[in-house]
Amino acid sequence: MKRTTKTLVILVSLIVTLLTISISSLASANRDELVVDREDLFSSIQEEKLKDMLYEYSKKHECELVIVTTASYGGYDMQDYAENFYDDNGYGYGKDGNGVLLLISERNRSYYICLTGKATETFAYERLDELEKAIVAPLKQGDYYEAGVQLAKTADEIIESYNGFYKGDFIGGMIFTIIFSIGAGVITIVLMRRAMNNARPQNNATQYVRNGSFELTLARDMYLYSTITRTAKPKKSSSGGGGGSRSHSGRGGSF
Repeated sequence: MKRTTKTLVILVSLIVTLLTISISSLASANRDELVVDREDLFSSIQEEKLKDMLYEYSKKHECELVIVTTASYGGYDMQDYAENFYDDNGYGYGKDGNGVLLLISERNRSYYICLTGKATETFAYERLDELEKAIVAPLKQGDYYEAGVQLAKTADEIIESYNGFYKGDFIGGMIFTIIFSIGAGVITIVLMRRAMNNARPQNNATQYVRNGSFELTLARDMYLYSTITRTAKPKKSSSGGGGGSRSHSGRGGSF
């Protein structure tokens, strides 16, 4: 019974862990990380309002919306800086890291819109034109707060009107979790039923022999046959390591 209880606890813990992983894989970044204002272009009140808007629409569409301001790019061009910043800080929803990052540099009078994962499809062609126009207009006037507001509102409108929503990631994850939970439940029931059976197979018949009724007079070891198993030694790979990278696209310019 103790063994069955221990097995049940392990299975329940495994299910909870998988549910947590499934949910966390769809979760967004921390609200406070959605605005990184290194050039101090926003007041404290403006920054808090932007964080609220970005967080609301990010959760709504499972598409991370991020704003970053900086005076320098650390030796990279603007595109590489935006993509690296997005990846290095773990932004994005789902396995593809769906999201949009707006990079603004007041010193260089430049901007870049970084699209990641399924956002590259959602904001393709004329939809990216629409998003860019909504952002660039207030940037030219030096209204950086309004540019952030337009990023949130316009992205929300575009995703609402686009048929290729991100909900597939969530639904797929939940289906997997449900199937696994059912399978784990079946295994648990089978184990519990087996634990209720007191009969156990025996390796020999000594328990069925009466003491003193059998006497061994001759013992002999006989070598009958042997089995040799050979396993090929794996060859070392000559190729270098490295994991896959996220899919990015985007557009930038001056204002």
